[in-house]
Amino acid sequence: MRQPTPYATTSNYGPNQRRVRMTKHNINPNLHTVRIGFGTKFTEDQMAYFRHFARAVLTPEKPSIGNVYVMMRADMFHREIEGQETFALCSERTFRRIVHSMRNNTPNAPQAASNAVVPDGVPTNILVMDWCKFDLPRQCTLLGFWERLHNDVRSRLFSIRSAYAAVAMDPCSLALCGFRMTAGAPTSSDAVATLAMAVRNNVETSIQCFGRPDFVHIDGSAAYYSHAFLTTVKALTGKEAVTDKQHPGLSSRVERALHSLAKSRTQDFDIGESVLFSDQWDPAKFAMVTDQDILDLVAQLIVTCYHGTPRHWVAGLTPMEHWNSLLANGRALSPVLSKAEYRDLFGVNLKRRIGNKGVKMLGIQYASPELALVHAWHYKAEIEVSIDEQDISVVSFLNPLDGRWHDAFAAVAGLEGVSLREWMDTVDYCSRLFETAQATSHSVGQALKQFRDAA
Repeated sequence: MRQPTPYATTSNYGPNQRRVRMTKHNINPNLHTVRIGFGTKFTEDQMAYFRHFARAVLTPEKPSIGNVYVMMRADMFHREIEGQETFALCSERTFRRIVHSMRNNTPNAPQAASNAVVPDGVPTNILVMDWCKFDLPRQCTLLGFWERLHNDVRSRLFSIRSAYAAVAMDPCSLALCGFRMTAGAPTSSDAVATLAMAVRNNVETSIQCFGRPDFVHIDGSAAYYSHAFLTTVKALTGKEAVTDKQHPGLSSRVERALHSLAKSRTQDFDIGESVLFSDQWDPAKFAMVTDQDILDLVAQLIVTCYHGTPRHWVAGLTPMEHWNSLLANGRALSPVLSKAEYRDLFGVNLKRRIGNKGVKMLGIQYASPELALVHAWHYKAEIEVSIDEQDISVVSFLNPLDGRWHDAFAAVAGLEGVSLREWMDTVDYCSRLFETAQATSHSVGQALKQFRDAA
């Protein structure tokens, strides 16, 4: 049979005929297949002029490229009238390429909050809110601590099975600033609680990363589009939340990190100790522990594993190491919220009537000179009170006389830094221990103070 010619074997390759023919004759098919550039024809002064206008597109006002190009042409026209130096302008298509090049290669441009793929290296300058779903038994097995859990804890996790996590992540270091697990899909309250976790001081927790963000980027989840969450973001940053469509680069970076958290296996990692482990869990002592309590404790273990595992996205460092290296290099955090600011943003608002001794909440009397003036103005006036669940030593109240928020302080000593949950658990424990109808607030406060001082 006659050997076919090289051209005969390529007749049915369509648009790839040229590549196949050149390969047959041992010619590099990549040669001369694309247009080759020989550098720009514009001078450095011209390029500087073009970039001056291109930067306008990267400002928070975000004018269109077409409008900016018209402005540049108008500016050149006025230069010609005034007798200044003029030169040929680039085409609008070339101007668009200049803008896109600056947008991709200048991560700390003014519009970095929306379009930067790699943040500018300031921790928590941007906070990305997202969510993920876990199969709890599988996740605990991958992270290497499933066998250490008590059998009662394992059975509880099997009954819950799937859990959701609302996540607040710093995209620069890929460190977790907020991580809240729930048995159901995150709600608006879960989203607000995760944001609150990210901005308060977490040094003594498993998260350890926190800060006040300049921008909050959100996922498409309904919880992040709720009125309560968007209002909180606006009050915290002074800006609207940035949607995932405006920052696809940051969104994909965070999603890859969450995917690695849900799929990767942690080996030879010292996770430390936990009350959920077999050597510390007491079924009788922890009989009243709820499923949400267990999820909170499991979340601490997951965060510890994540922060201690090297990630190739941050040059092989762990997220915690990268976070600390950024701070060591002088990348200062934004000033954290004061206790009053945190209470105003994330506090629980309730209605209370003023008594002779002030307002009473959770069995604790709160008083202040301003509160006494309101009581003198109107007997048993009903006011709005805000309390921080993480510190019940102080509450804020809305003064109807001047329309401003003021602080009122607990009459019980030793409540500084005591959370609402700690207070309620201690009251319940003291009531059951002494078999009284209700433990006095002062005795509970003294017990809490002695315990925290001893710790």
